[in-house]
Amino acid sequence: MNRWEDLLNDYMDGLHVPESHDELDRWLAEDPDHARQYAIRMLLHCELLRCRWSIESPRNEAIHQRTFWWSLFDLKKARYGVVTVIALTIFPLLAWFLWDQERFLAEAPPDVKQKEMEQIAVEKSRVSLQEIRVPAGRISQSVNVQWPLTEQRWSVGDILNEKDVIHLVSGRMEVQFNSGALMTLVGPAVLEIRSAYLVQLQSGIATTRAENLKSGLFRIMTPWTEVVDLGTEFGVRVDPKNEEADVVVFEGAVGLVPIDQSSEEFTPSRILQKGEAVRVSKHGRMERVVSIENSAYPIGDNILSPSLKRDAVITRVTDDRRDPSSPKYYRIYHAALDEDSRAYVDRTHEWNGITEEGIPYYLRGADYVAGFNDDKMNCPEVTIELSRPAMLYLLLDDRYPPPDWLTKSFEKLDEKIGLDQGPSNFHQSYQTGHGPGVSIDTIHSIWRRRVESPGTVTIGALPRATIELDGKTFKESTSWSMYGIVAQPLE
Repeated sequence: MNRWEDLLNDYMDGLHVPESHDELDRWLAEDPDHARQYAIRMLLHCELLRCRWSIESPRNEAIHQRTFWWSLFDLKKARYGVVTVIALTIFPLLAWFLWDQERFLAEAPPDVKQKEMEQIAVEKSRVSLQEIRVPAGRISQSVNVQWPLTEQRWSVGDILNEKDVIHLVSGRMEVQFNSGALMTLVGPAVLEIRSAYLVQLQSGIATTRAENLKSGLFRIMTPWTEVVDLGTEFGVRVDPKNEEADVVVFEGAVGLVPIDQSSEEFTPSRILQKGEAVRVSKHGRMERVVSIENSAYPIGDNILSPSLKRDAVITRVTDDRRDPSSPKYYRIYHAALDEDSRAYVDRTHEWNGITEEGIPYYLRGADYVAGFNDDKMNCPEVTIELSRPAMLYLLLDDRYPPPDWLTKSFEKLDEKIGLDQGPSNFHQSYQTGHGPGVSIDTIHSIWRRRVESPGTVTIGALPRATIELDGKTFKESTSWSMYGIVAQPLE
């Protein structure tokens, strides 16, 4: 007999102490299967207790009969005549019922009765086990949700059990899993709860933050791939019509395991890092997702973000140098540029005003693109697709000499913007501050170009250059930061 069986037996026999109770709680939280085993034991234990009471019932009923006679005697002494008459009227019927029950139980030997009652208890526990619903999480927030008429309607605070299925027509819903994972579901979507650590996303978008889980790894199954959390924040979009799934990593990393590995097109399992995204086909083929819209994958406080007051300005971003095997993506933020805005997808650097006055007014609330800071080492040519006439801005590190294509097609402004650098492989001690004028590490000049009509604009590559930094000359240095792209509508 192992340790957990001892704990369960002590608990059912009433012999547990606070320390063992805590140990049992930890064991139950480790694995959903432990909770199932606990439920089976408790069901059987309760049924056997009922059997014991039924077998010993003749003695118990005799006690009840004696108690009944004494109660009548007390009533007479108290001169409650009416009550006594009523009691004497119903007593013959009650006595006959008890006598008949005792005769029925007495017909079978004790050992036969014991075996039969135990068998009944086992059968009842098996039936009851099929009805066990193991809690996996609860609904913690919802925004503008709508439900199908024929499916269950969920509310904030509802408990989600294993095998529950959520059919969301529209809106956003946040689920807090018992494992510690946090998920935002965006409709239309269908999500099946398998456990506190596993869900099946059949359609729609799910953004998950899986940090400091109690144990194990959180997983999302789609029809075409399994996504395994490796301590991260990531998004999954399932499109059943086109039979494909997008997987986007915002922080940390995830593992991807194609479901169909028999096809010649399938890509072997791989790990996606922060700033990478792929599209997986039904045959397991993976291809790069070039750009995503930040609002498509809400999580945490972003679930309550108000709808955009205007249409997006930047709708798509592409480049010309990205290795097809490198699934890096551009993250498009709509009407979002402000203090402490994330500058890159592969860094935690943030845009800030260089003084307490903040970033220049004409940049606030603009669309902007978070690209890769590592692109400074092999800068691609980037193409921006604009949905309407716009003022296009480029934020260039002051340490980098402006290239010819920039000075010819853009105008340099007097204002500047700061970059607050977070930790990286090269500067592990760096930390970001909060608010304008705090912890500014580098200064970027602001360049402007007026675009009169919708369409595409190509931004040239940054060639390797020799720069002056802290009084020293660096040849082909990569010490500067990659530029930023911003757009405001003209109308």
